[in-house]
Amino acid sequence: MDDFTSIGYFDNSFEPDLIIIKSMLEEAGIKYFIKNENRRSISPIIMNVDSGVAMELYVETNRLKEAKEIYQSIKE
Repeated sequence: MDDFTSIGYFDNSFEPDLIIIKSMLEEAGIKYFIKNENRRSISPIIMNVDSGVAMELYVETNRLKEAKEIYQSIKE
């Protein structure tokens, strides 16, 4: 994970913002991964925001500035 930096959190993999951000990152050729994505998607009923298990979006550190601009353009 040294080559990746966290830029945001999401409650589940079906959030429209996350879907759009992932698409835009892919289009820009920015590599990313989402920590806890499977855990939050498989067990949405027993997981909730208060459980402390949020999905965390990581992007390539060398493309961090560009990735943050994409993230901010959607989250604003």
